[in-house]
Amino acid sequence: MEKKILILLFILFCNITYAAFPVVEHMQQELLEEIPFSNNNIEREGTYLLAILSVLAALSGYFLVIITFAGAYGGSNSSNFFLFTALAMMISSIVLSLNVVINKKKGYWLSLLGFFLGIIGFLMIIGSD
Repeated sequence: MEKKILILLFILFCNITYAAFPVVEHMQQELLEEIPFSNNNIEREGTYLLAILSVLAALSGYFLVIITFAGAYGGSNSSNFFLFTALAMMISSIVLSLNVVINKKKGYWLSLLGFFLGIIGFLMIIGSD
């Protein structure tokens, strides 16, 4: 019985050798015209990456400020670490957004949002000390 099953499986797998699509023996190659490449267009257009990072840095800085105030309210001694990290996040938000604004990359308005969030957070942290 086992030999019959093995022979049946062998026959089934041996018969599945045909392609389900047409096979072409000679492939034609098309030559495409070369398009002049300039780095200026790519650098100027860019992506929204820096603008998004500036807003995310500002928002994470605000999150760290909330953790700092909650830790200080609870009597934790590690609130200075979170405060300095929040300050670094606000400064990075300002720097990233200024990079986008000065170089006039994509995400101009989003980077302005990140800039203002970073400035307000920076002033809030400096004013709280």
